[in-house]
Amino acid sequence: LLAQTQNDESNYQGLVNKSASAIAEAKATQAALRARISGSGGYVLVNAGSLPDYPWNNSNCAMWGYLSTGGVDGSGSDGRGYGCRQCASYAAWRMAKASGIYPSWGNAVEFTGKAKAMGYKEGAPQAGSLAVMDPAKAGQGYGHVAWVESVSGNMVTVSQYNYDYGQGYGMYSLMTLNANAFDHYIHIL
Repeated sequence: LLAQTQNDESNYQGLVNKSASAIAEAKATQAALRARISGSGGYVLVNAGSLPDYPWNNSNCAMWGYLSTGGVDGSGSDGRGYGCRQCASYAAWRMAKASGIYPSWGNAVEFTGKAKAMGYKEGAPQAGSLAVMDPAKAGQGYGHVAWVESVSGNMVTVSQYNYDYGQGYGMYSLMTLNANAFDHYIHIL
């Protein structure tokens, strides 16, 4: 019994360390995204909270710090290869809602390359595009991806999950910001 308990404790400590590392990377990514957005002129928050028709709202996918919990299997999965209420999960869902194609492209850092490999074109921002921040340019980490709702001049309005607009980790936001805040616009529609 003692040996089993010590083994369980070792496994638990390994999970704690892994989670702490993931949380540290997520915090660094969020800080880099905030700096990037602020450096491009900031943003205007249009709406925030939860999005009723997004399948991973607050009631079935809770956020623990920066990590997804709950979901389809209790481990934070949205069942499509993403962490529920993370930016990549929302962007893939939004793309599927608009185009009927539900990609499985990993973290935001992978969206540009995988979309181009599938034949999607990159160009100037337009409604119906994925807006992607590369982690190397954003600072580090996972990057960030959002859905472009509209464009007016050099300002884009994007919908997204898990952009740090305050205490809203894992929450929906609709915001208008300078198009230069994003590195890539991948045309889906």
